[in-house]
Amino acid sequence: MLALPKTRAEIGAIQAKRKRRAVEQAKRAPFYQGKLDHIDLDRLDDDAWRKIPILDKDMLRALSDGAFYETFCLKPEDGIAEFWRSGGATGTPLFYPRSFEDIRYAMTGFSRIYQCAGCASGGRAHVSFPLGIHPVGQMLARCATDVGIAVNWAGSGTTTPSVMQIELIDRLKPTIWMGMSSYGLHLANLAEARGFDLAASSVETILCSAEPLSDAKRAKLASSVMPMATAAATEEMRMSRLRTWLISWARTPCSSSQVRISRIPWLTHTAACCGLRPVANAFGCGSGDTNSFGIGMSARWQRSRTMA
Repeated sequence: MLALPKTRAEIGAIQAKRKRRAVEQAKRAPFYQGKLDHIDLDRLDDDAWRKIPILDKDMLRALSDGAFYETFCLKPEDGIAEFWRSGGATGTPLFYPRSFEDIRYAMTGFSRIYQCAGCASGGRAHVSFPLGIHPVGQMLARCATDVGIAVNWAGSGTTTPSVMQIELIDRLKPTIWMGMSSYGLHLANLAEARGFDLAASSVETILCSAEPLSDAKRAKLASSVMPMATAAATEEMRMSRLRTWLISWARTPCSSSQVRISRIPWLTHTAACCGLRPVANAFGCGSGDTNSFGIGMSARWQRSRTMA
């Protein structure tokens, strides 16, 4: 597994190298024919990166399946390992291929979520994300053992009934709970109705994804599931496909901002941009950030940063 960069200098070196690779990969796609000729590959660290045309998911949804796969995605040299689905929260989801090389790097990206959230080796994770073609649940479960974290593949309520999930949290004592924020609130309400004090459970860290996490939801999760955490979770960037997308966790004492600043390097969404296939993610973040800002936005790095 690739080591997490420790300094801004290391991150800058990765960016300089991989931004060029990303543009070179995109130029191979018929979709970008003639659209990137004005991009100076030798000035990507200056102003050239800002000249990349904006691309949003509505543009991709306008393509037929054939056009998407034949003109936008690049045929992987090592073959297709899996098909993943974009979130689809803002419209029709996209199904895109992952190469075997993509999966290896994606495992590193997902593993870094635990590292950046301060989840130490020896912890236990209860996964309540749906386990299916959307990658977040199965990838977080798959890579947990790579960082020494035990995992319970509970899945959503359709896989493991919600009442049983509450019992498993009580019996197996996980230190990490992960799932969609709305489902976390459902578990909290169900536990309260059944007389189980979920707030007194062993959970120390919450990882949420796949839907917006409002301040109200953060406060409710913090008080109902882990009252020792501060109410305000931190919006971070999740790193799927060695790309990034929005993820949030309620801060615990071990992952407070003061501790993270001294331990975790500062990253922008381009830090993980390594030009892997498909080109759907060559220039931007995952669905959450792309839907909000588009791809190749010039002056919005402040709102697209991974960590601060």
